[in-house]
Amino acid sequence: MSMVLGFICILLVLTIGYIFSNDKKGIHYKSIGIMLVLQFLTGWFVLGTELGIKILDSLNSVFSSLITSASSGVQFVFGGLALGENATFFFSVLLNLVFFGALFELLNYLKILPFITKWVGKIVGKVTGTPQIETFQAINNIFFGQSDSLLAIRSQFKFLNGNRLFTVCVSAMASVSASIIGAYIQMIPYEYVFVALPLNVFSGLILASLFTPVNIPKEEDVIDIENASTCKSLLDAISNGATTGFQTAVIVGVMLIAYLGLIHFINTILSAVANGLTLETILGWIFAPIAFLMGVPTSDIVSVGGIMGEKIIANEFVAMAHLKSIIGTLQPKSIAIISTFLISFANLSSIGMVLGTLKVFDEKKAEFMTKNAGKLLLVSTLASLITACVVGIIS
Repeated sequence: MSMVLGFICILLVLTIGYIFSNDKKGIHYKSIGIMLVLQFLTGWFVLGTELGIKILDSLNSVFSSLITSASSGVQFVFGGLALGENATFFFSVLLNLVFFGALFELLNYLKILPFITKWVGKIVGKVTGTPQIETFQAINNIFFGQSDSLLAIRSQFKFLNGNRLFTVCVSAMASVSASIIGAYIQMIPYEYVFVALPLNVFSGLILASLFTPVNIPKEEDVIDIENASTCKSLLDAISNGATTGFQTAVIVGVMLIAYLGLIHFINTILSAVANGLTLETILGWIFAPIAFLMGVPTSDIVSVGGIMGEKIIANEFVAMAHLKSIIGTLQPKSIAIISTFLISFANLSSIGMVLGTLKVFDEKKAEFMTKNAGKLLLVSTLASLITACVVGIIS
């Protein structure tokens, strides 16, 4: 039954995309079909085959080693504050982003990551029929956050009309940054973190291809990686990456303090009105029908719905903290679905980051996306639904 519901949910999302498309005649149904098939094949291979599971375990081992390396720096600077099982979330998880930020910016400066994303993007583009810039940026989102991935194609913004701009912004919102994966796998099952990365690439492109189809001449379908990094030297790359990582850690920490504090405050008021009533419960009932359609077992739909709502109105870290606290009470399929749903930047706070990045180098394009901010959140959230449904069907 849950598999049938998952397929119905995907069909419903695709139908919404078609109904609200701004160019129904320009929709490339073949490309969308190919990407859906690739999603199921990728999900099945990663989660359902022995080789795929070994690859997941290897990725987890690599990131665990990187986390150990990151922790050594944190421990040296903060000493006893960062040691032991009772280390705070900021010291044990968030400060590791300093190391990851430096590492990925270094790989970006050396053009290792841009080279990989360019050619993987070319291959994916050839197979799916999606344009090169959009595909490159979607792949690039696996490694970088929404701001950096948009900056990587800043020299080619002159090629982007409204539909193309919307597509790259959806991809940015529907993805996450690899530099933050180390934090995610310390909070939720790692296999769902890693499988969501490639699935989100296709989900973002599928939804954008429906809502805002792209049709361009071949001479404009080019990609340039020369300006992927703005750093002037190796040390500059390490310094900038570390600084960005620290800023991210502080921002996430501050947002967690604010959101968790506000949620507790709201719950205090709600409990005074009705004993046992919480914001999570209200959000749970609002999103329960969607959770049910995604294939979540009936006993878990309110709990999962509440986490979905927290992720959209706050951010994925707030939702992951909630999921971590109740994960032992949820069924395996529920954990698979909600975990993969959380692996994206599709939330209210991320819209500001995307618009702020655009404003730096093109105010007109920033104004255009500001007018479409609500649509951007909707489409990127629907992309997360597709990813979660695919994993739910396979699990």
